[in-house]
Amino acid sequence: MAVTLSFIVSVLLSASVAAADHGVAPAAIENTLGMKFVLVPAGEFVMGSDESPDVLSKAYPQFERRRAAELGDKAPVHRVRITQPFYLGQFEVSVSASSANF
Repeated sequence: MAVTLSFIVSVLLSASVAAADHGVAPAAIENTLGMKFVLVPAGEFVMGSDESPDVLSKAYPQFERRRAAELGDKAPVHRVRITQPFYLGQFEVSVSASSANF
């Protein structure tokens, strides 16, 4: 739920960034609820891992081997391109079951 809400908010805010693209976008903004958002600029980066579960288990012995095996979906290493800048919530948002009214 929190991830979905954060994604929806970031998509809505990205539209406002695109509309104001003629000027320089501020590095951070705050909405009327006091939520802070930071600008994620357009660009490219490398994402993922090609480390085997054995290598990860040796590098991080404090974690169960099961956790290293679960990281298999992070492969292969790949390039990601963000074509439009967008705002992303600076902090994770969650809704507790006790405060949800839906």
